[in-house]
Amino acid sequence: MRQDAGKANLIIEAAEAIFVEKGFHKATMREIARAAGLGLGTIYEYFTDKESLLSAIPEYKMAELLNGLREHLQGICGTFNKLRKLTWFTLCYYEANPNFVSFIYLIMKPHRGWIDSPGNRLVQEYTRIISDILKEGQQEGIVRTDMDVRLMRIVYLGSLERLAISWLLRGKPASLISAYDDFTELVIAALVNQEATMALAADCPFMKGQAGRIRAKDAATDVANIRISEHK
Repeated sequence: MRQDAGKANLIIEAAEAIFVEKGFHKATMREIARAAGLGLGTIYEYFTDKESLLSAIPEYKMAELLNGLREHLQGICGTFNKLRKLTWFTLCYYEANPNFVSFIYLIMKPHRGWIDSPGNRLVQEYTRIISDILKEGQQEGIVRTDMDVRLMRIVYLGSLERLAISWLLRGKPASLISAYDDFTELVIAALVNQEATMALAADCPFMKGQAGRIRAKDAATDVANIRISEHK
């Protein structure tokens, strides 16, 4: 592929839209060239065939998502704060790039070349970020340790994927971000180490008085803040 990021990205965006609209097998390079506003010959200067173009899309998109995510996670302290930010950013990216949701989950993942593709390696990097956050929480004592990190990550990612696909299949009836609060509350309620949360809350006079009215999400946030204060 020629190294001209501007045109290459234009082709990738056009290809993603065509693949989502027509499917990989029915889409043609000519249609992609037309959608990109470029000549067919120009497409082949950047991508050798339709297969190489297919593989380039998730690599480009996942790199974009990861770069943005790393930037947004800078300066965030606390396991659940990080998980909230990761969830919020992912949902924002999905809402801004609905074709990517269709492409990655409905077209690329079932494709035979997905496992060994550069895009999948970037997806694995994304999942490692989640695993690192959960491990950090276990070390701090605020994430339950009676459950394997890998299993927790699978459940989280599966739920996030189902939420995004359902949003698409229902015709994007509302902002995907509107599900953020309820989704993160459910996730944190499932992950939080209730014993550690209550023990830390009992040491704080204010939290002791409010304990009966604090939901799991709010308790987790307070625990994270307590941890931050202790290390300042």
